[in-house]
Amino acid sequence: MPSSYQLPVTSCQFPAMKTLLATGSERSERPGTLSDMKLIECVPNFSEGRDRAVIDAITGRIEAVSGVALLDVDPGEATNRTVVTFVGGPAAVEEAAFAAIAAAGELIDMTTHTG
Repeated sequence: MPSSYQLPVTSCQFPAMKTLLATGSERSERPGTLSDMKLIECVPNFSEGRDRAVIDAITGRIEAVSGVALLDVDPGEATNRTVVTFVGGPAAVEEAAFAAIAAAGELIDMTTHTG
């Protein structure tokens, strides 16, 4: 992708991403395009795919971080794993990732985990 490539906010199909682009931090001089901010994607897997309350608690910690857009939550009941996808500026993604890790550590008991 050329460094001058710009994707207008209006062409984004994810509502959370549109909001992030419209209000996101770490911007440069051209608001409203993907090329005007540093954007990091994080795709962690959590060892819980069956208990919706635990999944919601983990993703809630991600959503609580300003400057992060939660794009997808894909729980897998058969494997008992959930894949989460979120994006944002580097500092916000780091904060959200560690908040989710903390929640998972508090809520998931790996001594009883199956899958």
